[in-house]
Amino acid sequence: MMNQEKINPAHIFTAAFILSCISLYNGYPLVYSDTGTYIYSGFEKVIPNDRPIFYGLFIKLFSFKTSLWFTVLIQNLITSLALFECFKLLPVRQNHKNFIISTIALTLITPIGWYSNQIMPDFFAPVIALFTFVLLFKPNIPNWKFIAYSVIIIYGTMVHLSHLLLATGLAAFILLLPILLKVFKLNNILPFTFFKRSILAGVLLLPWLTVPFFNYLIESEFQYSKAGHVFMVAHLNDKGLLKKILDEQCHTPEFEGNKLCEQKDQLPTDINGFIWAGDFFENTGGWENSKADYNTVVKKSVTTPKYLLINAVKSFQYAGVQLLFVNVGEGLTAYNDGSAPYGQIAWHFHSELNNYLNSKQNKWDGSRLNFELLTPAFIVALVLAACFFIAVKPHNPKRYITVLSFILLCVLLNSMATAMLTSPYERYQSRMAWLPLFLAIPMILDRAESFLYKLKFKSSN
Repeated sequence: MMNQEKINPAHIFTAAFILSCISLYNGYPLVYSDTGTYIYSGFEKVIPNDRPIFYGLFIKLFSFKTSLWFTVLIQNLITSLALFECFKLLPVRQNHKNFIISTIALTLITPIGWYSNQIMPDFFAPVIALFTFVLLFKPNIPNWKFIAYSVIIIYGTMVHLSHLLLATGLAAFILLLPILLKVFKLNNILPFTFFKRSILAGVLLLPWLTVPFFNYLIESEFQYSKAGHVFMVAHLNDKGLLKKILDEQCHTPEFEGNKLCEQKDQLPTDINGFIWAGDFFENTGGWENSKADYNTVVKKSVTTPKYLLINAVKSFQYAGVQLLFVNVGEGLTAYNDGSAPYGQIAWHFHSELNNYLNSKQNKWDGSRLNFELLTPAFIVALVLAACFFIAVKPHNPKRYITVLSFILLCVLLNSMATAMLTSPYERYQSRMAWLPLFLAIPMILDRAESFLYKLKFKSSN
């Protein structure tokens, strides 16, 4: 008889430790160029111009104002819990050994640990997807779990604007799911009534209200982002649509005196050049004085059918590029004296400054983290997983199709959500691209165990 020992909550902590080995190997939690802004926003309770405050508050709360090690430990525990709950719903035998081996494999060859150990909100994106899957397909889930996981989903959605779009796509999927299941003849796999599915969809959509509500409590302004207009116009420029709008509209009374019209022949070529490099942004109003002019462009782009169509087509093109745009170590270079992460760690976690500076990321500018090997290995693993999905004959076809379809949907929704907000960027897709391997690895281990058991049984007879 094959080992059927079921996984239990103790294995959550084991998996969390395995994930934490990334930080232990580095010598300190990983940081990104935006890490400093998040730390500052949380500790000073200041809403940044270009992002929500909620991940900053997460850092402040779960660092216990003492150490960023506590923050990544909590992130790894949350990630491990999501893996644990989803593993129990995969079409494989519930074997604790395979759960642990799968976690080790995911940590070694995918970006999962490079996000859960990074002081950035991106680790929440796959967590939102995994807990949504659990709440949707787990039968007889206790009410306290439903509430607890819903809280994680809501807060995880609030930490980044792209998560709002991801959660909206998942909510739409949940509401349409009964129709889809009927079309594909996958009946009797939903344990919840329409009422409970509607509650879950509401959970995913609630952050559209909670984000501006809490922003109002903090700074008395009911808004999603202090500078959303800037990034929307910068994105229109990146897509080539801003120039078309300005060329066609600057002669109209609506655009009279618009500073963008004065600069329309000096438009930068990308988002970085538009906002962060050169003088273009300052010449058109900067953070403080651009809102009226920029909002005029945004309004025109969404109320004019031809501009809306061009924007939609470009977004789908960007989503296609984003879908295949992965790089495990994007942005994980050195951030030493003079950088935003260094300044905030020196100010708020001064006792850890030497450990931070002596981490592999900083001391060797990331060269000791072996990203030149990790990214190709991850891509090869994804290709092999795709071949496995095509060739496999699942023991439980309905469950297999359901899980695989949901995972691929999440990967697609992530690419679409980020493409609507920014240019294709390796970081955004890498955070979610490991999900197919979360299904493939346990299934391969399950098949290998079955094969070895049969081989042993034959040899014994």
